[in-house]
Amino acid sequence: MQDDKDWAKSLEAHRKYLQRYALFHLHDAALAEDAVQDTLIAALAQSHRFEGRSQLRTWLTAILKHKIVDLVLTGTFLTAKYTAQHMLMRKSGSIVLTATVDALIGQAGLDAYTAAKGGVVAMTRSMAAGLRGPRSSGRRPG
Repeated sequence: MQDDKDWAKSLEAHRKYLQRYALFHLHDAALAEDAVQDTLIAALAQSHRFEGRSQLRTWLTAILKHKIVDLVLTGTFLTAKYTAQHMLMRKSGSIVLTATVDALIGQAGLDAYTAAKGGVVAMTRSMAAGLRGPRSSGRRPG
């Protein structure tokens, strides 16, 4: 196994690719940079899990896809969950979640993003059916 400095250099060599990939999926430079940073930190911490059965770029891309889903779906879920709790106590409010048309029809090359946005659509429907008091609705621009 490589030492930590060599491993970090190997990871850093893929940063530009990972940034392009993340920006293409997230459409936001700051979010893309956060996802890449999280990916590289996770790869540093999990270096023992990389067995070399795939290319390093492939392994890093898989980690990044999970980070994208975490940002888009898990982040939206947690925000909506805690917002809904406060709205239920107040017995008023609205939650508006945004998705994309791609969540319904799919888009080649955007698998993680499209799946996460599809999850947002399903979560919005579930929240709208389950919440009493606050309103939950979804918008799909485009």
